[in-house]
Amino acid sequence: MIRQLCKIYGVMDFNDIEEEIIRHPAFNRLAEIKQLGYTYKGAYKGAAHTRLSHALGTSYLAKQIWKEVIRKGYEVLKQSNINSQVFPDEQELQELANLETLVGVASLLHDIMHSPFAHAIQEHLALADMLNSEANIEAKIDDFKSCNLFDQTLREQTKDVLIEARHHRLKHARLIYNLIRGDLSASCIDYVVRDHFEVGFKKPDLYFVNENNFILIRYRNQIALALDLSRNTDVLTHVEQLLLIRYRLCQQVYFHVTFTAAEAMIGKCLRHLLYLEKEKKEKHLLRDFLVRNQTDARFMHALEDHRDPVIAYIGKRLQDRQLYKNAYKLHNLPPHHDLRTMLCEDYRGEEDYSKCITLERSVAEKCGLNEKEIIVYCHNPKMFSFDIKDMLTLTPHYQIFELDNLPREEYIEVDFINDLRRLHQKLWAFYVFCGDRSPDVLQKVQTLCAEILKSKRDLRNFLAQTSILAQIGEQPNRSTKIFISYSHVDENIASAFEEALRKKKLDVFLAKTNLRAGHHWPKEIEKNLVDCEALILLWSQHAADSDWVESERTYGKQQKKKIFIVQLDATPVPPLMANIQATRHSDIITTIDDILRGLGIQESKLEG
Repeated sequence: MIRQLCKIYGVMDFNDIEEEIIRHPAFNRLAEIKQLGYTYKGAYKGAAHTRLSHALGTSYLAKQIWKEVIRKGYEVLKQSNINSQVFPDEQELQELANLETLVGVASLLHDIMHSPFAHAIQEHLALADMLNSEANIEAKIDDFKSCNLFDQTLREQTKDVLIEARHHRLKHARLIYNLIRGDLSASCIDYVVRDHFEVGFKKPDLYFVNENNFILIRYRNQIALALDLSRNTDVLTHVEQLLLIRYRLCQQVYFHVTFTAAEAMIGKCLRHLLYLEKEKKEKHLLRDFLVRNQTDARFMHALEDHRDPVIAYIGKRLQDRQLYKNAYKLHNLPPHHDLRTMLCEDYRGEEDYSKCITLERSVAEKCGLNEKEIIVYCHNPKMFSFDIKDMLTLTPHYQIFELDNLPREEYIEVDFINDLRRLHQKLWAFYVFCGDRSPDVLQKVQTLCAEILKSKRDLRNFLAQTSILAQIGEQPNRSTKIFISYSHVDENIASAFEEALRKKKLDVFLAKTNLRAGHHWPKEIEKNLVDCEALILLWSQHAADSDWVESERTYGKQQKKKIFIVQLDATPVPPLMANIQATRHSDIITTIDDILRGLGIQESKLEG
């Protein structure tokens, strides 16, 4: 037996089987996944609680509810006027009491499939067949084979409870599933109360266990969990409190612009992996990426170090907390508005990631930006589906109603609960984020988006008029961006290289040409170094003596940019750059050809 201290529940006791699971490495992985994803790096830095603390809390709460409803079931049986058609009998209660160990274990493992930043990537996980598939849940639970007390029988029962789509072989599997993961479940109560407390709000006085809010009933020939209105008239008030707390969390935490921007950036990376997978015929890129990176730290480092420049660029910005800026926000659309419906269906990435990429390319092309600088993001409609209208209730007359069908003259709280559900729906928004945070660019993006997102027709007309290069079936022939690093003494020859490269339809940054009076030179140079895909180093004695060149080549190497050295004189290349491709400058044409070959840029693509 093991005891754990919890900020919410105080002392929590776990039996020997649960202790064996808690100490297992597969379970401890959850300690490296933050419950609120990127939020703790942004506005709520104290909210560093993990999936592990949530799993422990859910298990404790589920067991407390389970013991309470069984105790209450035995109390009901002692009454003389009991209706046997409404309540479980003694034999059924004994069967349920024997499942207490399974309730503890299943609730402890209910989040075992969670990946890092799961709320940001759950739709993309569905595309990769990574979440809630029967085979994957079975494999995760089988990771605990080394546990002696968590035996084969208990593992199979746990699978039967947690696999929602499975035809349940265990008699009361559906009941336990609803207790753990239903509309008003132990998991739901724990994450709302825990998140509310951890982000810095006052700990809510909300203890469903002590208030006897639940009861076991017989419904459609099965044992089910219901809200007990027969004894406790405050139950619906407690439901109101829970919904109010969740609404406050949605307003101020879950949909905070920092959290949303980070979600959008992660989503773009995963869409880009899908794009590479589908368009370049590279199998299982997304699935393999998620399998290899099962903790927050690994996930973030994998984005930053990715071989694809778009993913690496966004990953580095996430690591450095340089989040994209909200350029446009569309909200205040009712749930059934045709534009909102279209955006939710087409731009969530659930089935057709290509529409997101097409819109991002189209907006970027119209605003003169690189496609990696634009992200479209639509709130997940499932985040607003805190829908408990079908939750069963038991009235003082032992009548069973779904919550939404309770008589309004007796239970006016139901109308307020429905109002809260509608308030959740109003939090929906559609965003366009921009990586370039300069006011002029943000204004340009905002003006364009305000024009094209007036209606469903305007958006379709905009996409229809977009260059064919922005369509997902085509790889846009974007020019490779090249940064030329040189000493100001070698300015003339640098200009000759710039002219020759521009004739090859390449995008070239040369300080002499691109920087103007009034520009903040260090900031502009750094920005263009980040954006470039390749760096040409014009190496000479003057360059070797230049602090600027030293900084630029060091930064390029750190960022793993493609680097090509052109030796203008006999000055030796620094030892740390000795393994980089280089050529001695003879004439412009020959040297440019060497550069293009060295950087892997084909003439045919440039001419096309």
